[in-house]
Amino acid sequence: MFDIAHVKSRYYPIRFGRQVLQLEPLKLRTLNELVRLARSIDAGDAGAYEGFTPLVARILSKNRYQVKITPRQVEDTLTIDQASALLMGYLDWLNRERDSDPN
Repeated sequence: MFDIAHVKSRYYPIRFGRQVLQLEPLKLRTLNELVRLARSIDAGDAGAYEGFTPLVARILSKNRYQVKITPRQVEDTLTIDQASALLMGYLDWLNRERDSDPN
């Protein structure tokens, strides 16, 4: 029987303000929400941006040290370019990790 408890933990280190966080891989629900948000933005839905900051906060809050990041902290700390670079780097890391370890 396959035991998911034996799947190796992986972390993506980032600096957020003065803190160093080690982000965990996304839950499938969060990944699906991110995909829906990206599709809404691509379709030109201006209201989709309202969900961006809370989603980034949720991604940042899923970290090894259980530091909770609020949408307000995201707004006060990151520019849109930084948030975009963070998400792109994080998603690239997830793809590389998935490709290197099929478990």
